[in-house]
Amino acid sequence: MGTWLYSPAELYGKVDWEGGLYGAAFGYGIHSESISEATPQGVELKKAWAEMEEAHRMFAPKFDTVAELLNAYADVVDPDDLAIEV
Repeated sequence: MGTWLYSPAELYGKVDWEGGLYGAAFGYGIHSESISEATPQGVELKKAWAEMEEAHRMFAPKFDTVAELLNAYADVVDPDDLAIEV
């Protein structure tokens, strides 16, 4: 059985179904290898997706560190105190 490859149009539908680009790429786990290169658009999209994956590999650990540090305040800060009055 072969690997499923998404055309750009199919990938658009899958990204929409998964709730957006971030969720599809890093939650659901669509990878650049899953994108068909049968069209020039597919080639361009696959290249851009691979670059996005590389950027995420570098970015994700720092994002997780910041999230962990912020989560330390989850029980300390009352969200109502953060409301901005207009």
